[in-house]
Amino acid sequence: MTTVPTLGRAPLTAATGSGVLRGTYTFDFEAGGETASSANADVWWDQETAVARKLVPWNGAALFSLGIVDYDGLQYDDLTALAYSTTPITANAEGTNFLPTGAVFAVRTRSGAYVKVQVLSYGYNLTLRWERCVPATRYLVCRATIGSAPDWLVTRYVVDCTYMTADGRVHGCGHAELGAGGGIVEGQLPDVGGQFPTSVRIVVTVDFQPDSELHGLVKEFVVGVESTGVNFLFEPNQVVQHTQLLFDLRPQPLGTDFLLIRWTHTSGGLVVAAGQKPGRRSAGGPRSGGLRDRFCPGRDLRRRRRGNRHRHLPRSRPERVCADLSPVRESSAVPGESRR
Repeated sequence: MTTVPTLGRAPLTAATGSGVLRGTYTFDFEAGGETASSANADVWWDQETAVARKLVPWNGAALFSLGIVDYDGLQYDDLTALAYSTTPITANAEGTNFLPTGAVFAVRTRSGAYVKVQVLSYGYNLTLRWERCVPATRYLVCRATIGSAPDWLVTRYVVDCTYMTADGRVHGCGHAELGAGGGIVEGQLPDVGGQFPTSVRIVVTVDFQPDSELHGLVKEFVVGVESTGVNFLFEPNQVVQHTQLLFDLRPQPLGTDFLLIRWTHTSGGLVVAAGQKPGRRSAGGPRSGGLRDRFCPGRDLRRRRRGNRHRHLPRSRPERVCADLSPVRESSAVPGESRR
């Protein structure tokens, strides 16, 4: 399924306030106040005479006069669509005045931020309120699909998905604990600062059944973020591998005898699991212990008999000499590992 970014209306957040811009002073709409340094100013409230006044953009900032409009209804998209200019806004005490009480103007600051401003009181000093508008946060979907494994082998999966922002902080975008049947883990990736993360770190931890004698497995993946988000698949290799061992024990085993099987499982030239299982005697009679305590039926043994050399073995107890063992158990591959 293709996932597209989620778009929405821009909330109005950050750099919000009100204050006074005195005559002949400059104002910084990014910091939210008058500034003593002209290098940090976005506008200058110029008093040419007692009557002639104008608001002058500075340091690459630009202005647009909106007049008497709905200040609260203005959104980021509205402000970015305006035709800004470096021409001063005339606001004379007599005659032409585009900044009377209640008027609204927009500022594109020296660093490119968009601010809406309303004149609460006009005079030699301007009482203003302002609000910096930011774009809507878009989201991509981070989806990790975990395949199933035999429940006699795996008890659970633990999945953690994280990403890092430009400030070095790590954020979560998906977490779940799943059973052996697997499942789907989903989260969201925001475009913080107008940019999506470039990659997502996915850690899958596999816990095995205690009887398997396997230690927990941790797999880590770094997955790139595409235009549709992240779609990651962790599919355990479920290779069913049976190894049948025939033990022709002569003379006839005694009731006190036992069989000890030692096994190792290698992957990539490394031993990833090992163990041993002895044959045991129970109240119901002798039995040879495999990893799952499964054994050859007597008919399998009898098919292998030739001539009379095994007639001394009792037909009713063939399991004493035949063990159907899977040295790496019935589904021998460790999830996430390739096996042949």
